[in-house]
Amino acid sequence: LVQAPFGIVDVISEMIKNNLELIQTVDTDKIMNLVAALVHLQKTRHMSARLVNLLCSLCTCNKRPVSANQTLILESLLQQHPEMLLRVQNQGRQLHVPYMEGANSAVDMAPLKARLEANPDMLSKNLLTLSTSDRIFRYHLRVMYLLAAMCAGRNRQVTDWLLTQELDPKTALGISYPELVGSILDSELPAIYRSARCE
Repeated sequence: LVQAPFGIVDVISEMIKNNLELIQTVDTDKIMNLVAALVHLQKTRHMSARLVNLLCSLCTCNKRPVSANQTLILESLLQQHPEMLLRVQNQGRQLHVPYMEGANSAVDMAPLKARLEANPDMLSKNLLTLSTSDRIFRYHLRVMYLLAAMCAGRNRQVTDWLLTQELDPKTALGISYPELVGSILDSELPAIYRSARCE
């Protein structure tokens, strides 16, 4: 998948979405390879948002959880690569990118609001046309939907792991109830981000 054209990833995502028979053909090795590709693409080029969509499609089927996949993604992505989860800071207005170093490791979301209002289809454009901060923001949006898909059906293993991350400011994801509500109500943040936080 690392070498595949991005359109193929979209086609596979649509094929398996809400198709339990196909979802069940995706074995542990395929999910592990998908996670490895996601980590590689995001760390090197900030271009793995489509792979996050594919993982989302594996977590639920017709709004019902596929708990084996939810747990496997927890173990292979979140627990083995926690740096791939962006940390929300400054009352939800800034994303800290743990796998990046230095000044480029933070993305302010307030300026994104103005850019999204001026260009509403910005996030549906080819990733190669977006700035690094826009790619990171797009990835983070998709991860928010992935976390929601992983928690579908009240998967205790996933929700417990996520909540333990909130206990330490260094690993906090900004998903505690007060932080979620605060960012949803914050009109300075992009509407699409506030909507994703509702998930």
